[in-house]
Amino acid sequence: MFFETPDNFLDDFGVPCSKGAINFTGLLDMPDQTFDLGGVSIQSSEYSLTFRTGDVTFLNGDAVLVSGISYTARGPANKLDDGVFSAIKMSRL
Repeated sequence: MFFETPDNFLDDFGVPCSKGAINFTGLLDMPDQTFDLGGVSIQSSEYSLTFRTGDVTFLNGDAVLVSGISYTARGPANKLDDGVFSAIKMSRL
């Protein structure tokens, strides 16, 4: 039988995060997206943060520090799969 805990996953791939006085570990994703705007190609990053659901909550506009960089939450967090992890979309400041 294989046992996996969120801590093991976050220890391997996580980065330090904080929201106010709450410190937690998260997974930062920033895939590029390309848009065609009237024949002009525009490239942008879509920042998201995955974290253990019980560690912190987010509302639209909340500030979060990820690896020393400031972001703003865009909307409430959404639970993923079985709800152990949640994700929030963010804008970089």
